[in-house]
Amino acid sequence: MLRLRIDPWRGRLLRGEVHDENAFAMGGVSAHAGLFGDTGDLAIFCQMLLNGGAYDHRRIVPAQHSWRSSLPGRTFPKAAAAPTGLGHAFEWKFRWRSLLSHSSFGHTGFTGTSAWIDPTRELFIILLTNRVHPSRENNAIREVRRLVADGVVKAVDIDPLIH
Repeated sequence: MLRLRIDPWRGRLLRGEVHDENAFAMGGVSAHAGLFGDTGDLAIFCQMLLNGGAYDHRRIVPAQHSWRSSLPGRTFPKAAAAPTGLGHAFEWKFRWRSLLSHSSFGHTGFTGTSAWIDPTRELFIILLTNRVHPSRENNAIREVRRLVADGVVKAVDIDPLIH
């Protein structure tokens, strides 16, 4: 039987609220926390990044900040060097261990969400989950994210109709 977990900080079961305490304290949205939106909106956002900062014939991100720009690094957002080989910039991660190309970048949220963009394949993968309900102790999503991404890459690489 599944027991519902009461959030220890707020003293109640959370439904329809951000789980991140800092984002909650800031009104529910904060630059440090997560992918907020549905798959349709996130797909538009990811496509805009693939398009070099433009969507629907409108420039959203200045061209000089686009991953397609001629600036050093040629990635948007620009990766910061890290001794572990995993770079971070504005909560974007780079060189994720999967079948995605080395130019891929993405975001993995605390609650299990993820969005990965692979400019080489002109592909993005969005996974929306809630690994913290009913408990924060579930960390299986880390492997699930990679398995989902690898499954999508295998399907795209095998089937020429998907390209």
